[in-house]
Amino acid sequence: MTREDFEGPGHFCGGNQCRFARHTHVGPYCVSTVGDYWPRGAKTREDIGYKRSHETMVFRLDDKGETDGNNIDFAPYKSDEDAAIGHERMVRKWLGVARRRKS
Repeated sequence: MTREDFEGPGHFCGGNQCRFARHTHVGPYCVSTVGDYWPRGAKTREDIGYKRSHETMVFRLDDKGETDGNNIDFAPYKSDEDAAIGHERMVRKWLGVARRRKS
């Protein structure tokens, strides 16, 4: 089982306005982390959820490599550093799940 990293966000409708984004596919799962959200015209960063500036969400991928938008795992963060570490942690977790399910 391998991982495939992509440019840009894998979720969040305002993801293209996030200064932080990681997007990785591991088997049939999409691990997407976004944060540091600066909506158009904003003078300050805005949280993307309740008391969080960054988040990772995991989604199942269909045969076309698309998600249905229903997350199956989640983790909140408050900094780019924590989000980067959390993204890699989530990739390792779901890579393990994908390997176990394949066996």
